[in-house]
Amino acid sequence: MDPGTTAAVAVFDLEGTLLVTVSGRGLPAAAMRKLILDQGNPVIIASDIRPLPRSIEKLAAALAARAVSPERPLDWKDKRRLAGELSALNRLQGRAWRNALERDAQVAGFRAWKRARPRLEKARRLMARGMDYPDAVRMSVADGHLSDLHP
Repeated sequence: MDPGTTAAVAVFDLEGTLLVTVSGRGLPAAAMRKLILDQGNPVIIASDIRPLPRSIEKLAAALAARAVSPERPLDWKDKRRLAGELSALNRLQGRAWRNALERDAQVAGFRAWKRARPRLEKARRLMARGMDYPDAVRMSVADGHLSDLHP
């Protein structure tokens, strides 16, 4: 997510597939929240900005999701590399964004997914072995505490 006067939201599924990207001038928080919830229950709300904007912290809290941001600001090289990886994973032809804000929202979401991927894979293995508590697994993925779960 990239908040501001003109805001952008990119939503990914747990497989790293880009589902939707939207940007708009004065995009209200309620519209962003609806857009996210229309795709499912979020696990992580990500930003490319450090420190994390208060609006993202509030949105993540309202959606019971974890808010994340990079350890350091992402430079244009990082953003270009991540955008290329995202395009390759999603088999996108050309750019999947209309402006820099959409690109930044996609990069933030994709970077968060990449960092959570080992926990997501562990969650899939637990579910395959009979763990039938999707809400517990979802929150454990977000919090990074999958070692606490056992089937």
